[in-house]
Amino acid sequence: MGVNKIQIINSLFFLLVLSVVSCKKEAPLQPGDPDKNYLVVKDNPSDPVDHAIFKFYQETSVPVFYNDTIAREHVGDSAGIPVYFYHKLATNYTLLGRQNGLSYQLIAEKEWVLPVLPLLKDEVLPRVPADIPVHSILMVKTLQIRGSAGTDNTGFSTIANKPYPALNTIIVPLVNPDTITEAGRKKYAASILAKIASKKLLIEHLQQIRSVFY
Repeated sequence: MGVNKIQIINSLFFLLVLSVVSCKKEAPLQPGDPDKNYLVVKDNPSDPVDHAIFKFYQETSVPVFYNDTIAREHVGDSAGIPVYFYHKLATNYTLLGRQNGLSYQLIAEKEWVLPVLPLLKDEVLPRVPADIPVHSILMVKTLQIRGSAGTDNTGFSTIANKPYPALNTIIVPLVNPDTITEAGRKKYAASILAKIASKKLLIEHLQQIRSVFY
């Protein structure tokens, strides 16, 4: 019986030491700063694409992204292994809630973004009214919104490769302006402007509903 008590005491002591050592090794995970703005672009002079996007950001104050993951934040360590939190654009959310039917494909080569930057700078953003914020632009290869069968494009039918106004970004399917006609360029620019404007109209509509019913 005495041997069993000694074994139990030794086992408890071993577990206590192990727990103390584990606590010393693993610092608690620290949440990121909720007030930090991640919709920014940092310069990378050694990368021509990133540098061009940074110059665009300096001139327009609008960040352009080619990936929906826009930042990685170190929040702590677990068993000596760094733990990161990845900040992503709210692509599947709008002012009305979650959009489950949205799907898109990221571009394979970020160099594809370069030809469209002058069009965004010269033909799109200057035509956006000052009271309409453009939080960011996400360039994608393809985009599709799946909806209910039997409805037209003004409702929730399947819509492919049209710009989409997400919560904190405008998702824009990539087109090389150098390969399309002048009429095609204008139509492309107008489609982006239309979605930016639709977001503003939706905000005003929601504010009107709130003032009437709440």
